[in-house]
Amino acid sequence: MKSANSTFSKNNSRQRVWLSVVALYLILMGAYIFSYSGLPQSPDEYIIFDSTQSLVLHGTMARTIGFNVDPTIQKDGTPWPQQKYEPLQIIIAAPLFWLAHQLPNIGQLHTVFTLNIFVTTLTALSLYLIALRRGYSLGVAWSGALIFGLATAAWPYSRWIFREPIMGFFVLWAFHFATQIPKRIEQQQSVWRQGLFAAVMIVGAIFAKQVGWLILPAIVLSFLPTHITWRRALPAILILIVIFVGFILLVLFLQPNVEEGRYSFEHWTDPQNFTWASIPESFLGYQVSPARSLWLFSPVLIAGWIGTVMLFKQGDWRMVVGPAFAIVLVSASYGATRQSTVWNGGWGWGPRYMVPFLPLLMLWVLPVLAWLFRKPVTLKHQLAWLAFIPLLIVSVGMQWLGLGVPYTNYYTKLQFNLFDNPARFGEWQKWADYNWVWSQSQIPYHWHHFNGEQLQPAWTVVDSTWVVPLLTLLMVFTGLALSYHALFVSQDLPRLHPILKTSLIPIVVLLPLASMSIGIYQLCDDERYIAGQEDVFDLIKILNREVKADDIVFIERGEYSRLFMNYFKADALLMTLPQPLRGGYAPGEPEIRDDELYAAVGPYIGYALAWATQHYAHLWYVAGSGPSISNAIRPAERLLAVRYFPVKEYTVSPVARAILYDTVDTPATPPVYSSGLVFGDQLVLVGFDLPIGTSFKAGQIVPISLIWSPLQPLPTNYYVRVQLSDSHHSPVANHAGLPIATFGFMSRWQAGQIYRDNHGLLLPANLPQGEYQLEVAVYDSANQQRLFIRNATGEGLGDVAILIPLVIQ
Repeated sequence: MKSANSTFSKNNSRQRVWLSVVALYLILMGAYIFSYSGLPQSPDEYIIFDSTQSLVLHGTMARTIGFNVDPTIQKDGTPWPQQKYEPLQIIIAAPLFWLAHQLPNIGQLHTVFTLNIFVTTLTALSLYLIALRRGYSLGVAWSGALIFGLATAAWPYSRWIFREPIMGFFVLWAFHFATQIPKRIEQQQSVWRQGLFAAVMIVGAIFAKQVGWLILPAIVLSFLPTHITWRRALPAILILIVIFVGFILLVLFLQPNVEEGRYSFEHWTDPQNFTWASIPESFLGYQVSPARSLWLFSPVLIAGWIGTVMLFKQGDWRMVVGPAFAIVLVSASYGATRQSTVWNGGWGWGPRYMVPFLPLLMLWVLPVLAWLFRKPVTLKHQLAWLAFIPLLIVSVGMQWLGLGVPYTNYYTKLQFNLFDNPARFGEWQKWADYNWVWSQSQIPYHWHHFNGEQLQPAWTVVDSTWVVPLLTLLMVFTGLALSYHALFVSQDLPRLHPILKTSLIPIVVLLPLASMSIGIYQLCDDERYIAGQEDVFDLIKILNREVKADDIVFIERGEYSRLFMNYFKADALLMTLPQPLRGGYAPGEPEIRDDELYAAVGPYIGYALAWATQHYAHLWYVAGSGPSISNAIRPAERLLAVRYFPVKEYTVSPVARAILYDTVDTPATPPVYSSGLVFGDQLVLVGFDLPIGTSFKAGQIVPISLIWSPLQPLPTNYYVRVQLSDSHHSPVANHAGLPIATFGFMSRWQAGQIYRDNHGLLLPANLPQGEYQLEVAVYDSANQQRLFIRNATGEGLGDVAILIPLVIQ
């Protein structure tokens, strides 16, 4: 292996180095964009996106959209689950969400799901540059980075937004800087910069995943000097350790408010949070189990075993011992910290929790590549190539196997057959068959279900299915051509004119970004999101125009959440409600009473609605049912109707409706204003309330609460119209429909009973100042015929009653 000073030697000229970087960038971006899905599959991915949108729009990392999945009430009174996962992935994804949120016809989930494409490509480029700094040739460094990008599980994980790839980036750089320290000490060079960078990188790894704590001992081991230089290096080493400890104490002091106490000192020092008996299974499982073996799912890394011997012979033992120690600690720790039943980690392709070590382990493969590329080629080299090439092919094929079948298919089947089956519940405890029996593991399942059609890149559902694949093919071939020119053309590369270089570099760099942008724009009506919910999609378009930043929006149905995540562009707080305790009527069941509504919605919905009305003036409710669905109780919507003031409703279909409420509370006392008006000799307006008075400003909402009492059983379901009219009796604002916001079926009302009916009048923003009349009418929606009105003395008043004058200031 050459010294690091040869990085920019004659054969490794700066121009060749950066030409190779551009080539690698184009090839990997082309491959990753081609396989891009843009479709979340794991609950973890929804959680990360949820926290990302909260950070961008509201400055927190709370999971407001996921309130239905984990309903909870925090100590500060907020009705949503707190941040669950570490903050770094969320922070890095925030610019992507912000960009998509600002641009029309760009999906937010679509855009955020490009994150690990950039992260994985950046990690591969980092591996390339680190290999050069460690003295490897251009060809070895370039090949190692390409193998990492296409022949390890890094490729499938570029498709999803898990946290592990970004942690891998920081782990790689942390070990690189740490292992440079003893070399610089031996050469009597300054180590402060390397120590500081290593500390920053390990803190980055910790903020990516809290298991980064366990990498710290391996990092410290990696920069310990030899016994010869120990005394001279001791002051520097002690200061570096102080820097590391200082960073860690800073993390402990900040203690990000993350669920499960991920950064809590008390959590990590409480023995009850650990299960020591599961450590052997966890450690062995990540090495040799059919379900989670790090080496099985990225077979090319097995070549690194030979590379460790070479590194030892070269005296670079720290690059072997440090990563090996980290893998031992982390793989064993999941048995202790994740408990026996879930040591194997969340859904994904193989050993998801080991993905952070993939770029690091490629450093073990580099000595093998350097030996394979060495000249002259001997029989031993040829035999080695005959072993390495099949291993590489199998490794690439393994990643295609992971890409070719949605990983959720296997886990969904496993969940149905095992986890949700009480008779087999005990089988998913220690040493479970699905972890240790080949036939029940993930690889055979993917093999038997692989047919190419399930690869499902996003571009298969757009109108012009050929555009993005063609662009990615162009990227790959351009990258290969540049690579050939940089690696195999022996003569010096011609120097480019500065103007030409300045213009070409942005074009080449921006080609993948432009391709991805074109593709995401084509996905603006992604049928994978919209199919079966076209009405909800149309409703979201309306809400994007109508909802204001200081509103709050509640989604009744959890199945609408993904569509809102991708397409809802308003800045309002968005929450999904859990299922109510009572959602529908059984045959013959009596109608629910108003005093039963809180029991029907359950404590979490009731609290969330009450909290929202205390903090927001306007509330939107996205209903998944309506008055035409006869057996739907709709308890949350009805609770809002009787407690607050419906202003307007947008109905796209019976199961796609949005209602705006003014959150002024309904008076609980008898009406302030008495009336006694009789409508059609059938219905009495007992009185009405104006909870915030009679003086308003243009653009404001006028809440009015009417109190009705039938004189007799009513023959039909009359509608009520409340309007504000000017001096010419022309309406300037109105609210009409079934009373009590579609819950007031008058044909069911009992004579002599009292019914309160709330309405909100939205005043035009340009309404001139002056005095206006508040009016009310009752009519038959079938023929628009209004009921004739008499006052308490029997005097006829026509078919529109004037209630009270209002002043617009």
